[in-house]
Amino acid sequence: MDLLVLGAHGVTEEAGLTTPNLTEAQTNRALVASARRIAVVADHSKWGVVGLSGFAALEQADWFVTDAGMPARPAPSSRRRWVNSSSRARSSERGARRPVPLSLEGWAVHP
Repeated sequence: MDLLVLGAHGVTEEAGLTTPNLTEAQTNRALVASARRIAVVADHSKWGVVGLSGFAALEQADWFVTDAGMPARPAPSSRRRWVNSSSRARSSERGARRPVPLSLEGWAVHP
């Protein structure tokens, strides 16, 4: 698999990506093992939460996409890119914010 995009129940530097569901953790481990690149999408409410079972280290993620509510970012590893999804929003004519599609094109990781 070229690019895996997945979420997590919880994310911490120490525990990595976690879920309370053991079957989901097993499936996610297999997906992570088969992916060349990994993008994790998790809003700020997932940060600091630890589920029952871990399925990937945070360092395995090439990108971490989150929202503006993220209280603080840990120092990213040399591989990981942090993307704040709110920075990809634009105002409509009425002033409401609408998401702009986020393209990972051109964000290739070079070892």
